[in-house]
Formats: sequence, structure tokens, C-alpha cells
Amino acid sequence: MHAPVESESIYAHLYGGAKAENEGDVEEKAKFDVIPMRLCTDDEDCVYLLDDAHLLGNSRFTTPDGKQYGSGYLLDDFHAFTELGKGKRKAVFFGDPYQIQRSGDDESTLLGGYQKSRELKHQFLELSQVIDTTGGSAKLANAERLVKAIRSERFAELDLLKDDGFRQVYKQDGAAEIQDRYRSDPLSVWYLAETHAKVNAFSQWVRERLHGKKLLASLEVGDLLEIYVSPESKDAILPSGSRRLAASVGARETYEQPLKGRDAPIAFHSVSCTLEFGEPHPMEILEEFLLSEKPELSANTAIAERVRRKSGKPTPLPDFAYVRYGYASTVHHAQGMSRSICYVNCDHAAGRHSEGFFRWLYSALTVAERELVLLNFTEIHPFDSAVWNTGAAAIATDIPIGAGWYFEPNGIASERDQQRDLPHGLDQSRNVLISAAVWLRVANSAERLGWKVVRAVCHPYHEQYDLAGPTGELEQLRVSYNGKNVISAMHVKNSAYFSLLCEIASGCLDLNAYSAEADALRRSASSRLGAKGWKIVSAIETAYRLQITAVRSHDERASVEINFDKQGLVSSLRPLLASDLKLFEEIKEALL
Repeated sequence: MHAPVESESIYAHLYGGAKAENEGDVEEKAKFDVIPMRLCTDDEDCVYLLDDAHLLGNSRFTTPDGKQYGSGYLLDDFHAFTELGKGKRKAVFFGDPYQIQRSGDDESTLLGGYQKSRELKHQFLELSQVIDTTGGSAKLANAERLVKAIRSERFAELDLLKDDGFRQVYKQDGAAEIQDRYRSDPLSVWYLAETHAKVNAFSQWVRERLHGKKLLASLEVGDLLEIYVSPESKDAILPSGSRRLAASVGARETYEQPLKGRDAPIAFHSVSCTLEFGEPHPMEILEEFLLSEKPELSANTAIAERVRRKSGKPTPLPDFAYVRYGYASTVHHAQGMSRSICYVNCDHAAGRHSEGFFRWLYSALTVAERELVLLNFTEIHPFDSAVWNTGAAAIATDIPIGAGWYFEPNGIASERDQQRDLPHGLDQSRNVLISAAVWLRVANSAERLGWKVVRAVCHPYHEQYDLAGPTGELEQLRVSYNGKNVISAMHVKNSAYFSLLCEIASGCLDLNAYSAEADALRRSASSRLGAKGWKIVSAIETAYRLQITAVRSHDERASVEINFDKQGLVSSLRPLLASDLKLFEEIKEALL
């Protein structure tokens, strides 16, 4: 936290200066060193300001070299240390609630779960104002879009902007670009992925190409390394998260340690090296941690190393450094850190239409300072995993235009609509409320195009309007509806005004009150079809189903049934009617 006051990490404040304690036999001691919580001497009215609180969790934690701080449960220890709720001490947690959470909702300091579980009085305030210091960057705009989706719990669609600082590249182009970046300035670039398996696979891939060979030693000169735990015995301790290049590589040593219940001694290894750090910085790296396919050492190796260290037999072990290859990281590990350039592998087990993916992508975005490049990313839209079912398709010559919008005879009209003069003839309707409701929807849509309803002839389930255009044109529009106040069709008298009919019908759909999921699907389909010259002119909604009609000309019409789920994701598309069945191929290509 940048503030004109002294600050320190929560670990340093709770456990700083304490020495490790252990009880039990050698192997029991070797499981971990417990660093006890120190005595709290803070003022009785102290206020704790905790920044990056989204990184706080209460899962049991031990460091890679086997240290456990306090009980291992950080929030429990913080509560015990501060005695919040028992006196005047208070805590303010600052953080980003849209990042990957380090704990469940029931332990989240930002969502109040931590406070509730300990019966603490608390308040929540979301700071929603955005101060743009980027000059309108795509990165900031995309961050806001991800936050909006997480807030609304809508993950069916994500439209990302692009600029020089936020790009998407194809896998083949990205491979060459990544290699060039690691060769020219390795400390500025980072590859982010979801899992350790993907991180390890990338590290192996990039090492082979940077070194120009496939048979690599565990550590080669020039390898990029990230420090997890620096040897405490060294004068210059590298902080966790530091990245350095291997300046030289020395001998590889093998160690063995028998353990109770194991048939054979457990072997582990070290590799000596120097790192570029001003003057060359010598280290003994624990090879098993460097190569581990999981985020931690295997239990046998961890215990064997620590038993061997504590026994000191036959000779004392060197103070190992715990390092990983620094080419790549999981997004979870990268939280709270930053690099100039980040390449993000967007393959994600939770699927792209999930809160998990949206939070994950948002967290990755916050790591990149200057440039973010997405790999394996394809457009996220409601139709991207839909199945196309062709069995029911049939030819029809007169597919209705304008069907699906409904009107409310007793609805509340806007102030502007209340001030309108009824068109000539509407007051002769047998049901003025119905006729007025239909007329208002048509009038609002037509006026956007410069047309006006000048006369109405009203019949049961049928309204007929004389329209006057912006330059004196005249045309007749007919609107049919059913007993449920839903429009079944709209027609113009002169086919030369077919495009006007389509525009008015589309405008009426825009003014309709569909469910949020159906409306989002209609708009998405309209955008995707519109790019190919199609316009949606009918949209009929039933439970988790939307039937749309799209036209491109008077003789090119097609209707499709869209089936979707509660999230608004399309499960299947079923072509129904078309003036030519070949049109369905174009509809399919546009939507999928």
C-alpha cells in the first residue's frame, strides 16, 4: 500500500522476530517448523489498514521450505492477535472483490464472511468510481466489462476491445513472438496459465527452443528462475517473486535419507549455481522443487530433506534455495505481482461461460503493466457451443414479419405518448385501449425512420394504418394480433416498401419487454446476422425458447428456433422455415 506511513506485511507484523518451535521425534519435527505468533503490543485503539485483502485467506498454509506461521490459519491468527471485537481496535480491509478469491465466501474479508463468522460488527463499501489514467485503454475497458459481468452474474457473452496494449494472437504467431521476447528481454515477459501442468509444459517447451536442444539438464546457464524461498544464510536475500538468470551452473549433489516405514532411503538433489544479481549470487538449488509437477514437494521428499537437515548426518546440508523456472506461472500464483508483458493461455477447465473463468481472466489482466496478449482465446458469445439440429427444416414462401411483440392495453404510457394526438379514425375503434396500445408501438418505431401514422382503421385483431413518409410518400401498414395481445404478423400494401416494413418491425421488437436472457440472445443474434446483411424482424419468446425470423430481402426469409438455459447460453438451434433451404447454411455460419 502506497502511503506516507510505515507499513509491513501481515506475516511480519504477526510473527516477526519469533523463532521456530517444534516438539516430538526427529521425523515429527521435520514435518514443519512452527513460527509462533508474537505478543501484541499495539495500541488499544489501533486501526489496522490491510491492503490487497483479496489475497488473504484462511486455508492452512506452510511455506515450501516447511515453515508454518502460527496455527497455519492466517485469519484466525489475525483475529486472535488483534482481539477485534473485544476492545477499541478496528480493521479496514481494502481489496479487489473481482479477483480470484483465496478463500470461500464464508471466510472472505471483503464479502464480510470473516467478520460474520466471528460476530464482528462490520460495514461494506464498494468504491465504484473509475479514474482513467490510461487514456482510454482497451485493458481498462475490458476490466470494466469483466467486472460488470461478475456483478450481474452474466457469463454468456464477452466482447473484448483491442489496442496495442491488449491483443489476441493465433497460437502459431504467438509461439514465434514469445520466443523473440524471451530472447531479447526475459525479465519483462511472463506466460500465465491456469494449471501447474500447463505452466510446466510451457517451461519445457520454451527452454528447448531458447537453448536450441531437447536434451536439457535440470538447470542450464541462462535459465530464467523465480525465487520462492531464498537461503536465509546468505547476506543478500532475494525476496520471494524475484526473477534472475542463471549465470553459471556447478555440480549436482545427491543426498539420501532413510525414513520410517519406507523400504529404501529417499533420494533428493541439489544443483549449485550463481544468479545474476549485481555480483554473482551463489546458491544451492533443491532440484526436486525446481522440477516438481505440483505446487509443492512430494511429502516423502519434503520430510526426508528436513530430517536430513535436522540430524546433520553424515554432514550438514547446505541451505537450499527453493526456486522454479521463471518463464511461466499460474494466474493464482501471479496475483499481487506484475510484469511488463504477459501472455495468457486462455484454456480453462471451468469453461469460458463461468464466473471462475471471468474472475481468472480479470486477475490475469491485472498482472500485465504494459501489454497483455491472449492466446487460445476465441470470441465468447451465447451461440459458441450450440448444436445445429436440421431435422425439421421446411420451405415456406410467406414467413410472417413482425411477429412476437406484445402490447398492454392498460399499460402506463410515457409523458410524451400521453401528449400525442390520436390519428384520424382511431377513436372509432370498438376497443380504444387495444388500438391505442398497438398504434403507440408502431408510431414510436415509424417516427425513428421519419414516418408518421396519419390514419387508422381498427378491426378486432387487426389494425390498418396510413403512413406518411418524410418526403410525402404514402403507404399502408397492416398489423394482426391474437387474443393474448401478441402480434402475429405485419404487412405493407406495396412490396416496394418491404424494407420499411422490416425496419418498423425491428423497431417494435426493440421496444418489447423480453426476458433478460431472451433479449440478450435477440440482440446478439441481430449483431451476428446483421454483419452478413440479415435483419431480425420477428422474435417470439416462450419458456427458454426464442423463435426468430431473419430477412435479407423480400424473397430471402428464414426462421430458427433457439433453445437456451437460465444463463442465456444456447444449447441448440433448430431451423424451421426458409424461402430457400440453402439460406440456412448462411444463417448457421453467421450465428455459430
